[in-house]
Amino acid sequence: MYIRFILSWRQSMLSLWLIAMGSKFGMAQPVLPCDKIKSAKKLLTCTAANRLETLEKLEELETTRFLDGIATQRPNPEIDSELWTRDTDGEPSAELTFKWLHTLLRGGKLEARKDVALAKHQLAKQQFELSLMESTRETIIKMYDLVRLQEEVNDLKEMISSYDRIVKTYRERQALAPEARISVQVFTIAQHEARARLRKNLDEVATLEAYFGKSGVPIDQIPKLLPFQWPKWPKLAETELKPLGSSPISNIRKALVALSEAELEIERSESYQDIKIGPMASLSRSQIEQSWGIGIALSMNFPAYNRNEAGIKYASEKLQWQKTLLERFQFQLNQNYRAFIRRYETLRQEIHQLPTNQWLQKAHQQLEAEVSKGLIDASLIIEGHEQHLNIIERRNELRMRLLDALTGIYALDGHELAEILP
Repeated sequence: MYIRFILSWRQSMLSLWLIAMGSKFGMAQPVLPCDKIKSAKKLLTCTAANRLETLEKLEELETTRFLDGIATQRPNPEIDSELWTRDTDGEPSAELTFKWLHTLLRGGKLEARKDVALAKHQLAKQQFELSLMESTRETIIKMYDLVRLQEEVNDLKEMISSYDRIVKTYRERQALAPEARISVQVFTIAQHEARARLRKNLDEVATLEAYFGKSGVPIDQIPKLLPFQWPKWPKLAETELKPLGSSPISNIRKALVALSEAELEIERSESYQDIKIGPMASLSRSQIEQSWGIGIALSMNFPAYNRNEAGIKYASEKLQWQKTLLERFQFQLNQNYRAFIRRYETLRQEIHQLPTNQWLQKAHQQLEAEVSKGLIDASLIIEGHEQHLNIIERRNELRMRLLDALTGIYALDGHELAEILP
């Protein structure tokens, strides 16, 4: 009869851990309360940090903190026991052996596993930073999109109010000349068109407010928390390019190379066979005599068929590809960076050629003054309002494109995106 058993034990622990995470993109803790914020920057921080995509990356980052503990776990000792019974010429006998074996890891396996755990944690950290940066950029764009819509909504309301006053004036008259009746029809059509545009803009406002409301920000507080002015649009030049080494976009590729290097070391360590060693004891007993002995047990695999050459080759090839991809990625990143700056400067020059706010306000006031006197033809009044609104919409479109380019530049060179806000 042969009995063999191996006993092992493990200790497990469950912990709930909430951290405070400092970040240049504004993350303060995993879930931020957003119901009592008082500024645009707090609105940005709270909304970006509480997006589901960002929280998912934070969860991945926090769980990778435990990989180091897993990597440093040593194999549990093994208890190996054998019991033999035999019958020799009618004389029964029994022999019991007992071994206590410890595993000695060879080839630097423990350090290699720790390096892989660290590399995975660094990769998760950069992925979290990238997600937070993308959330921050998206939130800034949506904040200013709300500013744009509010400005256009106010102008549309003024336009509709102007048309309402004119139509009301016409209808208060007892009799209308044919030309006046046509004017009423023209203004009524313009009213309907302006109200349709207003409804469309208000629908967009509601959608954007819901985006911020998902983070717990009270809807009625959102308009008060928006930036009070547009960015200054600083001048940028290709000759002043920053090195692209501090952005999460670039750091993720570097982390992938570091992970591949650590995985290659793991495969190399697997070419060394682990040794199991420990004390052993044996006890023999028959009807005639009883004996016992102690010694040392040694066990290891014999590398007769392979020394993990295939695993090493695979990891080595993967590492070479990651280095090639990193080099290509950095080249493309620099090209994109230059393209963003050229696009930004073109748009910046274009927006400076548009009429200023002071000029637009003065022209609008003159139009309203002439309308109140009743000295302008209906078509000219409508055209004046349309041109005024078109210029505002064109300027806001350029502002949004400028904002997209500027946030893209800051994202690539590792600039703090929150600096865009006043």
